Amino acid sequence: MRKLLLTLFCVSVPLALAAPGDDLDFTVIAPQEKKAEEVKTPSVMPTDGEGCYVNDPRINNLAAVLDSIESGEDIDPIKVKIGTYLEFSSTYIQKIGQKNVHIVTEDCASYPTELGDLPFKIAMNFNEVYNRLISAIQDKDEIKARFIARNVISRPIDLAGVMSLLTLNEIDKELAAEIRKYTSAKPVKDNSRPQDVERGKYKTYLIPLDLFRATGGKVTGDNLEIGLANFSLGAACSGMDSSAFYTKSQLSTGWLPGYRNRDEPVIRARSILKSYSIKVNEVGCRDYLKQAGRL
Repeated sequence: MRKLLLTLFCVSVPLALAAPGDDLDFTVIAPQEKKAEEVKTPSVMPTDGEGCYVNDPRINNLAAVLDSIESGEDIDPIKVKIGTYLEFSSTYIQKIGQKNVHIVTEDCASYPTELGDLPFKIAMNFNEVYNRLISAIQDKDEIKARFIARNVISRPIDLAGVMSLLTLNEIDKELAAEIRKYTSAKPVKDNSRPQDVERGKYKTYLIPLDLFRATGGKVTGDNLEIGLANFSLGAACSGMDSSAFYTKSQLSTGWLPGYRNRDEPVIRARSILKSYSIKVNEVGCRDYLKQAGRL
């Protein structure tokens, strides 16, 4: 069953030291439901634009293109932007023939898709990478999922963007396994007891920042540091019941109550941050709440 994976980043949280001051928009719309038997020609795509970086107008009359191909006629490759290519169903890609579909880039180069790999990766905003990859996996569209994983790279973000992606999104176990099949992202479990895990008594979550890392995303900025309010066992922290990452203007969102420094979600998050050379400064939760004016 499909789930709403990402809804809205940059949520204002009462414990934050101040309201987030950035205007980054990481809103992500969940993939739309599709009927399994429904295979339609892609809706009308815009073909306007400047210079050569436009969609081939023939994409709005694919029936004629298919007639030409089926009659044995050699056609000039259809050149489309990568976002448009990813709107095509694999059924149509196969009917047209991957050799007949080329990706056009902003510098007017075009590359065939038949090899499965482009000569270089094309940058896209992470929200689009996320939605398209998850949608392809859920649709069991291996051609498209593999193409995205191998040929698309997420555009860089800054530290505020990092904080926006430090959330937990619940996913089912099958989707978690498929994400690991196509990327190096590692969904985490909410239960680390071996006997419970063996019985399947756990929920799985994806940290979006992990998928951002797995799709080649970079973090910009100097002297990158994030705080970690460490909720340790026995600590009396009224108004706070889990460890939480924070900056001076923002508290991470989406952490379920009860997650602490020793739990897999926090351990995985720390590992991802370390891979970006982001320093994590730990303080006790009481010290954090004092800084935030909550105690």
